[in-house]
Amino acid sequence: MNAHRAAPDPISAIQSFEQFESDTLRMLAPPPYVSKYGRVKFCDIDLPGQEFEYIIDGMMSVGDKSIIGGPSGSGKSFLAIHAAMCIARGAEFLGQQVTKTGLVLYQAGEGTKGIKKRLRAYRKHNAIPPDEDVPFDLLTAPIDLYAGDGDANGLIEEANAISRERNIPVVAIFIDTMATAQGAADEISGKDMGIVLGNVAKIQRGTGAHVCLVHHFNAAGTKLRGHTSIYANIDQVLQVTCDPATRIRTAVLAKQKDDEDSLKFRFELMSVEVGTKPNGKPMTSCVILPVGEKDILRKSEEAKGFTLFGEKQTAFRALLEARTKSGQLADSDMEAAGVPPGVVAVHYRSWKEAYLACGPCEQDGAQISDAAVQKRLQRLKNDLVDFKIAGWARPWIWHAGRAVKGFPETFAKTDNLRTFGGQDADSDAPGSWIDDLGDAF
Repeated sequence: MNAHRAAPDPISAIQSFEQFESDTLRMLAPPPYVSKYGRVKFCDIDLPGQEFEYIIDGMMSVGDKSIIGGPSGSGKSFLAIHAAMCIARGAEFLGQQVTKTGLVLYQAGEGTKGIKKRLRAYRKHNAIPPDEDVPFDLLTAPIDLYAGDGDANGLIEEANAISRERNIPVVAIFIDTMATAQGAADEISGKDMGIVLGNVAKIQRGTGAHVCLVHHFNAAGTKLRGHTSIYANIDQVLQVTCDPATRIRTAVLAKQKDDEDSLKFRFELMSVEVGTKPNGKPMTSCVILPVGEKDILRKSEEAKGFTLFGEKQTAFRALLEARTKSGQLADSDMEAAGVPPGVVAVHYRSWKEAYLACGPCEQDGAQISDAAVQKRLQRLKNDLVDFKIAGWARPWIWHAGRAVKGFPETFAKTDNLRTFGGQDADSDAPGSWIDDLGDAF
């Protein structure tokens, strides 16, 4: 007799016909069907799974696709950089809360050098230490989303590799601009743009990140450039315009696939100094500010004083020294010439002498000509007047009341005093130094 008994048959030897039939049908039935397309029964919609959620509240959703579009000069790239940095840092975006943070990649196929300047401006304005490792990476090599799928696959591979390296999930990828990323595609061809947008969707699926495209408007400046499928196949569209008179920018959420659209953001660009050019002039870029904040910051900076550099600083120092030595309180003759009442003004000759005494008029060890000095002083005088630091009425020049860094005598003397020389600090009108005569003489 076999010591090893065979495994029992799943159908019992003795059972009713009905039970036998049921067990047999069960054994012959195909395995349970597994959906290829993410099936969810209606009764299961509250079970855990993918849900609609925002990265930037009301504007940019997780794992979707968006466009920030506008005419040239509208500020769309500045806005895209601002959005990218807000997501990476978890900072508020123009009044909208950032609800999901993580790694942000900014693929800059257009204007990489300029974008680095913009990032430096953002860093300086927001007082971010240069060594702070914000989860934001700039990708400087161009990509082609039309010639096959090589660059789409490559971008997916790079995004996921950076995510693993940083141990942070990638939540957003910005592509600036769509025009440079679409390669040889004809943007008015639905077929060509179908390939491009298909690769954009592939990047979104392959990384799980929101993909935001920076895109141009048409020549008329009225809508997104290219085939209508571009607008149709995107989840959110933010359209940016600039008022040529006020220079105030407006961004309108023109499309929001799964929520309310028509959100509106108004903002301004503010210049930020980020370095010095080889010729000694300041190198600048811009940052995004909500409307009104620029004036607040300007007033705050003015309270700290205007900054003069190089020859302009020397010329202003000479003016103050000449004022101390030979300044004259405006009399009727001076007022008739255009000097405001109560102003302590300096004759042009006295300013020139003080300027020459500072020794800036030598070149290669030799004194430059009087004509060259006159030309230089004319230029410097115009600069100081343009900066609203000096006033001019031939032959008189005076300090117009604006506070200047490095010159404590130009600042108001008490916390309660909000004017310089009798004029409001924000006024365009020339001021008076009557309050400071004790220091002047």
